[in-house]
Amino acid sequence: MSDAQRQRAVADLFDRHADHVSRVLTRILGLDPETPDLIQEVFLRAFRRIDRVRGDPDVLPRWLTGIAVFVAREHIRRKRGRWWLRWAAADEPLPEPPAATASPDVVLAVGRVRAVIERLPVDERIPFALRYLDDMELEEVAHACDVSLATVKRRLARARARFDKLAARDAILLNWVEKGRQ
Repeated sequence: MSDAQRQRAVADLFDRHADHVSRVLTRILGLDPETPDLIQEVFLRAFRRIDRVRGDPDVLPRWLTGIAVFVAREHIRRKRGRWWLRWAAADEPLPEPPAATASPDVVLAVGRVRAVIERLPVDERIPFALRYLDDMELEEVAHACDVSLATVKRRLARARARFDKLAARDAILLNWVEKGRQ
């Protein structure tokens, strides 16, 4: 493959799948100012390993999801390791959320849900976000997290229990949690 053909293939892969990778990262991380850099990191890793992908091009989104999950996990752990620097970044603006067409109560609840999700341990947070925010099937979540179906089910059960407990402490989310149990 010539350099020009390789560059076109790389650009095509990015153009076709960047929105998917962005969505996966946003579901896991929320509105994070580093998301554009993380998208680039996902594709850099993908380009280095693209020769390992064989067969049907329909496997590419699933393969890229796995890379995105790995990059998100590293990012979360790196951020948690820098917790003592948070005060220094407090002046750093977060990206603007998309224009909300929902009621202010819903917008507030979504923000609170995101805050609760961010308190989950990383190995629970990622499958929880993929399953409940990105609406992935259990098998897809297990594949993306590179764990067995049984492991992902256990992690989801723990994450859901922890989420419910944390959300029940929040007066805004308490009504939402109660509605979800009915």
